[in-house]
Amino acid sequence: MSSRVAASSWGWERGGLGQYGIDRARPVVALREAVRIVRGLTAGERLSFQGHLFSTDEAELSFRPLRRCPIYLAARGPRILELAGELADGVIIGGFALPSGLALARSCVERGLRRSGQSWADVEVISWLYACVDDDPEVAREAVQGLVFTSLITSRPILDRIQVVLPAALRDHLERTGWSLAPEAVAAGKQLLSSDILDAFSVTGTPAQCARKLGEVARSGVDQIAMVPLCPDGVTYEAMTRRLAEEVLPVLTRHR
Repeated sequence: MSSRVAASSWGWERGGLGQYGIDRARPVVALREAVRIVRGLTAGERLSFQGHLFSTDEAELSFRPLRRCPIYLAARGPRILELAGELADGVIIGGFALPSGLALARSCVERGLRRSGQSWADVEVISWLYACVDDDPEVAREAVQGLVFTSLITSRPILDRIQVVLPAALRDHLERTGWSLAPEAVAAGKQLLSSDILDAFSVTGTPAQCARKLGEVARSGVDQIAMVPLCPDGVTYEAMTRRLAEEVLPVLTRHR
């Protein structure tokens, strides 16, 4: 996204931001203040700002901005989705691949829009999806298991609201490991994912199956779809991206 600023908060309590020495304290407050600072600086302001987490003292950019920089917030959690509707120019909805998840996300964004007096015309909605296309649907599903498991962990507070049901064996694993994102917990847990959970957080299968799924997403009130290509063993990212572009997107276009 050239010329755009994206801020993300994925809810990584374990094994994520902490590995970078980042304390994920009060993420909604942090993002609200960061948006104020970035928006001011990229509008050419000399900015003095005192917040709860961040402050500036007559800060300014060392160059003249060409224009106000659009800010996009990426989120899956309700509070930051709501913040995106209130403050941002765009929202990147992370990982919901079924209408139920996207409907929840849009309802959160809409609350923010109402708070700020904006409308859907004022915010661009992007669906951000894990994707793998393969002639063998099971091979494609296996390629996305690890990141789908991560999405499941970070969606814990809202699983019931997006109609995700945990199989008994998976629930036992999650409770036993404390819903951990440690590598060994992910390696074991991803093998226990059901087809319904994989469908909820990814787009996988043959070109026709992927196109059909993307069509559902496109009709769920999004303006753009961004795909993260995930590859089976022996397949390069270039090859996967080419298949998505040449075999999936044309089918999607014909059936929209």
